[in-house]
Amino acid sequence: MDGFEKGVLVKFSTRQLSPTQRVKFHYAFKGRNGSTGILDTLNAQHIAPSVVIIPSDHYSQLKEFFTYWNIDYQSKVIYHSNDREEPHEA
Repeated sequence: MDGFEKGVLVKFSTRQLSPTQRVKFHYAFKGRNGSTGILDTLNAQHIAPSVVIIPSDHYSQLKEFFTYWNIDYQSKVIYHSNDREEPHEA
């Protein structure tokens, strides 16, 4: 599809983590103090709380990360615009 790329929409939950584990997870997920988190490493977009879009070729790495942290998640393959700007109204 021209102008679109295959990705995976992933919804996840950190409810099962303790408060301390949740903070550590978010540091590894988003990065901290200039360090890169897995979102940047895998070129993922954080589109809403607990929802990301990740390029399909990086999905297996995200699954490994979630398995390591014991994170529950659901995923769906999608096609999305490959620009990272906010949607425009018609």
